[in-house]
Amino acid sequence: MKKRVVSVLVFILLLTFLSAEALAATVYISGNCHLRSAPSKDSTSLGVVNSDDFLEYMYENSEDYRGVMWFKVRYGGKIGWVSSVYANVEEDDGPIEDKWVQVYSDSNVRVSPNINAAKLGVAGRGMSLDYLGHSIIDERGVMWYMVKFNEYDAWISSKYTVLFP
Repeated sequence: MKKRVVSVLVFILLLTFLSAEALAATVYISGNCHLRSAPSKDSTSLGVVNSDDFLEYMYENSEDYRGVMWFKVRYGGKIGWVSSVYANVEEDDGPIEDKWVQVYSDSNVRVSPNINAAKLGVAGRGMSLDYLGHSIIDERGVMWYMVKFNEYDAWISSKYTVLFP
């Protein structure tokens, strides 16, 4: 009986987490910029974010003394702030026409682009997944693709996949 109760609770927690993921938005970077420790150009740099990258939006904003908006993001395993001078928030629009990710070896599908993120399941060899138009390079230098997997927005590593066309 205890195992059943624990299983139900874990399932409910997972569904709650996945529901939050379904509301995902990303921050698009239009020019190289610093990831800052606080929403200010004077705060410590946590690293440089490259132009054309997409970052995970943490749904928090702040305006600095100059009136510039800052977005709280997760990037390369770090949480920090990027300036709206170089970034803007984009809601997930769904699949990109004529682009898909082809799986050539069984690959874990995760809730975020990180090898330690919760696993949604396994995409089997030969499976095709709708590409959602976002990719991120993790701290190891591995590209991750945002895909549709079992009706969830999810992430899969490029290590065992190929983006087409």
